[in-house]
Amino acid sequence: MNRLGVKIYENAWGYEVYAVFMRDISSKRVSIELYILSPEGEMSDLMTVKICDFVTKRNCMDFLFSQEGSFTRDDIDSIKCQIASLIKKEKNSFVDTQNKATMQEIYRALTAYIEENAEELTDNPNASIFIRDNYGYMETKLLKFFIRAFKEELGFSRVEILKRLKIMGVLLPAKDRPYDMPMKIEGRQIKCYRVVMPEKVSVETACEVLTIGKEEICA
Repeated sequence: MNRLGVKIYENAWGYEVYAVFMRDISSKRVSIELYILSPEGEMSDLMTVKICDFVTKRNCMDFLFSQEGSFTRDDIDSIKCQIASLIKKEKNSFVDTQNKATMQEIYRALTAYIEENAEELTDNPNASIFIRDNYGYMETKLLKFFIRAFKEELGFSRVEILKRLKIMGVLLPAKDRPYDMPMKIEGRQIKCYRVVMPEKVSVETACEVLTIGKEEICA
């Protein structure tokens, strides 16, 4: 079994303390996860220490007094010194985790959803999702279906998604609206979210020249 983490301390009773530097991909927050390995090889649950707490709170490690292993103040002070030394290192090996989608993943998921469900207004003037001039339009009432379909992958609420898309500059509301824009299509009034669609990447293909008699044909 290859456990992750760096052994930073072992007390007089044989209890070992390990530290793992964690990084959340979506939020970019970093933290330290500690766990204790007993002399019998049993691993404790993870104990999270925020780096900001470690720097600003004097007693941020006192929870170790409640852990099996009879840790003393001297033990805890030694553990803190080791963690401080690791934090000062220019390069630490981070273990990546992800609780929620990144900003780019939210955008990719929504634009893919629009592309898959868009209809041509010429074919269906009542279309609730359509693409025009490289903008994707979705009636506001349909966003709940997108969130429901990608709830586990995204992990954000409606307002959280809209706020992030707006800050990214890909959600373009009307001037007097926070997120949506009123539209009139074929006499019907609707409210839509207008999203900048990603540019299509053109794929260049090599031209294979075939010679047939005296003619050259590009295939």
